[in-house]
Amino acid sequence: MPQSVIKMSANKTKSIQLSPDTIAEVRNAVFALAEKALPEAFYLVAVDFEKESGHWYLRLYIDKADQQSKVSLENCEVASRAIDPELESIKHLKDFPYTLEVSSPGAFRPIATGREFVFYAGRNIKIERPDRANSKRVEVISGTLVGHTSNSITLGINGQSETIELNPHTQIYLNPDIRLPEDEGSEGAEVDTEAESVFEETSE
Repeated sequence: MPQSVIKMSANKTKSIQLSPDTIAEVRNAVFALAEKALPEAFYLVAVDFEKESGHWYLRLYIDKADQQSKVSLENCEVASRAIDPELESIKHLKDFPYTLEVSSPGAFRPIATGREFVFYAGRNIKIERPDRANSKRVEVISGTLVGHTSNSITLGINGQSETIELNPHTQIYLNPDIRLPEDEGSEGAEVDTEAESVFEETSE
């Protein structure tokens, strides 16, 4: 289960509509700002800005820059407090009701962008795609991420390189079966899948 820190906006209003262009503008602005504000120990994986049940969520996904240990709840809190004060400088977020959530990517978030493939090169990943013989079944391929293009992934499998063509139905994930060690001082970060580990802070 991914570790996460959530900060609720004190302003709560009825659902606010934003255009796709505005959503993209906010996401890009937050990404550029967060990359500069994050401590060097962290890598910004992605930013999502989306509405759920009438409320807006600004979600930042982070990983360890050295990839030597898993992201802990304390790591998310440190990252959140580094980023949060800077967000008021983004015009669309000023006095806007939203929830800030900083978390690790987790095992179920797909690897989607070119920069993510570059960052995770050398890591064990799994590819899920419809089985060619039976589209109702899912084919799962695991291996070491060696390289990528816009339409293919190269994996190291049993000492051999295999290039796999991608299609719109292909999903790519970090392999959850390959465990990273816990961060020092993050006892309890490995939590029960039914439990929830969240730090909440309400802005004034």
